[in-house]
Amino acid sequence: MLNHEANKKVPSTKRGHKEGDMETIITQAIRVVQAVKRRQKKAEDEGMEYLERLIEMNNMMEEPVLFFTLEKTSIEPNIRGLVANKIMSKYQRPTIVTVKTINSKGEEVYAGSARGYGKSTIQDFRSVLEQSGLVSYAQGHAQAFGTEVLIENLPALKEYFRIVFKDVPQEPTYYVDYIFYNGNIDPEIIYDIAELKPLWGQDFNEALIALEDLTVSKDEIRVLSRDKNPTLRITKSGIEIMK
Repeated sequence: MLNHEANKKVPSTKRGHKEGDMETIITQAIRVVQAVKRRQKKAEDEGMEYLERLIEMNNMMEEPVLFFTLEKTSIEPNIRGLVANKIMSKYQRPTIVTVKTINSKGEEVYAGSARGYGKSTIQDFRSVLEQSGLVSYAQGHAQAFGTEVLIENLPALKEYFRIVFKDVPQEPTYYVDYIFYNGNIDPEIIYDIAELKPLWGQDFNEALIALEDLTVSKDEIRVLSRDKNPTLRITKSGIEIMK
């Protein structure tokens, strides 16, 4: 598309353009996409601010699952999933963003998007909802899906979450490929993993290594910057560890 039509001249749609002004398709397309992205970002930010106010006002962090029940106009429909994903990531727990609506059977329901927390020991949040018997459906991926619950089932569903997540750690859980103890880091393993960098992607995640009981001397540690996001560099066995 870019090679064939990119430089074709078309009537300008730029704000303030004069009659007869022309521009290339690629110039027009880039401007339109950027405008759409700005509107989406603004809507996402407003949605995040709204949900974060609800979290604070309703003490929602006391619950294992952040379940939002909104009116249709609260957040734009096409970004509810994006906002749910951002809330899940920031607050590190499963998140469901729903709106009050009437389903095809004429029932009052809350329907919307759900996101499981990827660093939880529960790796299939959709199955958790399905096994509750309290949702009309949970359709999609294990950790990102759409769901619907009858309004009268909502209290029971929240209680079900409290039971299911009672003994689930709230802090992030990482599944690692190697554990190095006492600073005994094998550089060859690090280099082997580094060579696979072009291959990491969906369903083939980058290998993770845990360091336990790491002791460092003054000569092995250095703070590279001291601003809001300082970087710590530890050099061990010829390997630089950045944090």
